[in-house]
Order: sequence, then structure tokens, then C-alpha cells
Amino acid sequence: MKNLIKFFLFLIYTIGIFFVRKYIIFFIIVLFNIILMAILKINMQKAVKNLIKLSPFILFTAIINILFADLEFAILIGIRLILVCNLSYIFAKTISYTQVRGNHRKINVSIKNIWSKAKGSWINYINCTFIYTNNEG
Repeated sequence: MKNLIKFFLFLIYTIGIFFVRKYIIFFIIVLFNIILMAILKINMQKAVKNLIKLSPFILFTAIINILFADLEFAILIGIRLILVCNLSYIFAKTISYTQVRGNHRKINVSIKNIWSKAKGSWINYINCTFIYTNNEG
């Protein structure tokens, strides 16, 4: 249950980053991520190396946003992606693949139980297929 709560907090935090528009809030989030890494004893150098590996994708996304939107929006998207990538790295270092898989199973079973009352609905078929493919391996 602890891992499921951690997973939902990760999702909420990640999605919440994309609703932030003020730079001061981004600064606070950066400080929070750094403090979180220090508390969890995550190697900062490895986190930076991870961001460097992802930087071509982040830059590509920012450039596309410069072309189709404006410079400020592109900068905000770049900052958001850096923060989300950093948070994903933190999350990956604090939870194992098996624990993530267990969380997905619990969520899928819960969704199946909720939607099972709607016999013949398309969402029920999609959900059953998703659960079946997740249990394959």
C-alpha cells in the first residue's frame, strides 16, 4: 500500500508541474527536488548525468515549441521536462520494477472491479485486455 501511495503522489506531482506558470514556483520545486535527493541519499552526479543523456530530447521539444508557440512557452516546457525527468529519476531510485508492476496490477484490478458492473461496455473490454497483457510477462 505504501508503494501505491508513493506512485499516486509521483503522478500528482508530475502532472502538477505542468500546471505551474510562475518561475518562482519552479525554483521552489527545484529546491524541493534537491532536498528530496539529499534526504533519500541519491547521487547528484548520476542524476545530472541522467539529465544530460535526456537533454537532446528536451532541447528538441523546446525547439519545436519555439517554432510553433513562443520563446517563453518553450522555456517553460523545457523547465517542466527537466523537473519531470529529475523526479522520474528520483522515483526510479526509490522503487523497484517489481513494486511498480505490483502497483499497476492493484490499479488494474480496482478498475476492473469498478467497471465490471457495466457488462458489455467497451471500457470493460479494453481494461480486461490491458490486465491480460500485463499478466503475460
